[in-house]
Amino acid sequence: MVYDGFSAPSKREKNAVLAANDPPDLVKLQILQDRLQLSAAETLGMLESLRDEVARQLSVPSSGVAFDAEFNGREMDLTFTIDIQNLPAARKRS
Repeated sequence: MVYDGFSAPSKREKNAVLAANDPPDLVKLQILQDRLQLSAAETLGMLESLRDEVARQLSVPSSGVAFDAEFNGREMDLTFTIDIQNLPAARKRS
């Protein structure tokens, strides 16, 4: 990633949204960063806040929410996937 003058995201922020050292995720982050015209730290912060908001709205832990992005020409789809199989027992749905 190109250094943009902003502080680098912490290891916790990187791992919270993206898989560590996963080249496809890093490319998706770079494309998303370019499309939104944000720095790397701002992009990761935005994704983290969106993930926390999705988790809060669905009453699930934020660790159970995964992010993905798909790019098709000028369009962009942000996808948040909820892992309901690994929720704590009190939160499992029947």
